[in-house]
Amino acid sequence: MSETILKPILTQQQKTQLDFALQAVMLHLYNQFPFWALLIERCTIVASLDVPRAGITKNNTIVINPEWFLGINFYQRLFVMAHEVGHAAFKFFDRLQNRDLRLFNEAQDYLINYLLRNDFESSKYSKKPFWIPDSLYSPYVGDLTSEDIYEMLWQLRNPGASSRGSRLAKEHPDLWNDLKQQTQQFSDVLKEDPKTTETIRPNRAQTPKNNKEWDEAVNRAYVSAKQQGRMPAALERFLEQFCEPRVHWTKQFTSSLTTAATRDDFIDYSWLSPNRRQSVLGNIVIPGPVGGKKKAVFAVDTSGSMYAACQIDNGSPEPRTYMDQAISEVEYIRKDHNLRVYLLNCDADVHRAEWIEPYEDLPSLIGGGGTSFVPIFEHIEKENLNPDFVVVLTDGYGDYPPDPPPYDVIWVIFGEYQPPFGEVIRVDT
Repeated sequence: MSETILKPILTQQQKTQLDFALQAVMLHLYNQFPFWALLIERCTIVASLDVPRAGITKNNTIVINPEWFLGINFYQRLFVMAHEVGHAAFKFFDRLQNRDLRLFNEAQDYLINYLLRNDFESSKYSKKPFWIPDSLYSPYVGDLTSEDIYEMLWQLRNPGASSRGSRLAKEHPDLWNDLKQQTQQFSDVLKEDPKTTETIRPNRAQTPKNNKEWDEAVNRAYVSAKQQGRMPAALERFLEQFCEPRVHWTKQFTSSLTTAATRDDFIDYSWLSPNRRQSVLGNIVIPGPVGGKKKAVFAVDTSGSMYAACQIDNGSPEPRTYMDQAISEVEYIRKDHNLRVYLLNCDADVHRAEWIEPYEDLPSLIGGGGTSFVPIFEHIEKENLNPDFVVVLTDGYGDYPPDPPPYDVIWVIFGEYQPPFGEVIRVDT
């Protein structure tokens, strides 16, 4: 964000007060709501008198009116900062499309405030005055999306203009009644940067530049918060829906692992044993792995046939391949279960194999030749991995070893092929 400072916005006293206030906010967010704290680290925070209260720009800059921000209490500041970064994390401007900006802002305010109130009310701050009076809120948001709420608001403002909004109003009468009674909001999304700003707190971690980078940032924050046991249930349900893979892993995959491992058996993480490897979040400490009983191997078939387009309607004009989907499923499984996995990719040979922590990025997968699953099991034996179970993601077409190995094998199949041994989970393609 480019700054145009015509004259100082803040007095020295305000600078000191804001610096102290934001340090306190971040400390408490890290302690109680690390998901939101990690995302705020990726945003620059500026002061501006051009906004009445608070907002966020298209460039992911959080803007606060200094007089208003210093006038609210500490717990409300926690709420406001988490709220603003929520707009960025849930990709407001990308999802806006041709909708009315103010109305879609209201819709996302309802969703974010619903999630945050659940967060705060299930925390040690439940009895604290964190709520900003007259803010947009309904306890009946449930599993609705910002787009759903927008359609209801559009129908409310323009009767008869949205058949979907009319249907949703009938299906959710309590929410519909709340929408009719509330019009106040404290947050703005700013299509244009304020003309005059003053930086209070620069971003501590790299600011995401596109949707993919925001998805990665959200995933990292999700994993870190979950490792600390600080992922509120309502927010977790929303994130699972927001980034839902094709296979309902919470039912199918978890069931498949009940005899092979439980989540408590996997690698645990401790903030007393910090990870010493370079973090993408700069100086932010990441918990390190401690203990661990079960060993999992994930093998991804990178043969040419895996790059064929599968019939998935993901709203993108670009066709989605089986390989794209395989990577999505690996990401979901390892992060949802906090798995440290031995990941290898193979077509007719094993091309790359290494241990991957749940918070680390997946390496680039290479291949593109024919398919043989024999090298997977030969590699496991050669490296003396002795896994408790192996998961193979493939379309199923290839050469298999003549005999099953002495450990559990779970085949995640993108298609109809039936392997000669092991358990099979089919992905909806």
